[in-house]
Amino acid sequence: YDQNTGGWGRITYDLGFERSSNTAVATMTQNGTITKDDLHSCLTKYGYGKKTGINLPRELKGSLNFNYDVEVAAASYGQGITITPIQELQALSIIANDGNMITPSIVSKIVDSKTGDILYENKIEKNQVASAENVKAMRELMYNVVNSTTPGVTGSRYKIEGFDVIGKTGTAQIYVPELGRYSTDVFNSIFS
Repeated sequence: YDQNTGGWGRITYDLGFERSSNTAVATMTQNGTITKDDLHSCLTKYGYGKKTGINLPRELKGSLNFNYDVEVAAASYGQGITITPIQELQALSIIANDGNMITPSIVSKIVDSKTGDILYENKIEKNQVASAENVKAMRELMYNVVNSTTPGVTGSRYKIEGFDVIGKTGTAQIYVPELGRYSTDVFNSIFS
């Protein structure tokens, strides 16, 4: 089950996305709509499980574990894998740039203040990893997460009048060491 423990009944996958239904996307991995190899390939192509190469020290690569079916299902809704904030920003650049993933950087250029000479200039690296058509469909789904009037959508509180806001909500359970498991208290979660 997901955050609606009573279930949604029969819904479309699009509505499952809008309602942040873990079971909807996990079902897609179990029935073969999204295969283990396709999901792993997609996550890798979007930069997860490897360093971005940003010019900061001690960057981590995160992890993608796909040894068991339950790991594949959990990865489909964002659990069971680890990512860094820089990887997430890099992946979000795909949505903002019509399918082009932009390699993150800290410094755009360094200019000698006395001579005006450019001492260093970072080349922006783009990599087309998704079609503009697929990104447009993703943006529509993300728009509905925030702006749909359908009951149960999870992002409606992020709607801002006069702005086109898109998004995808998430919920992270908090691990309680004393219990040796994740908290089941809905209020003891991190919402994004």
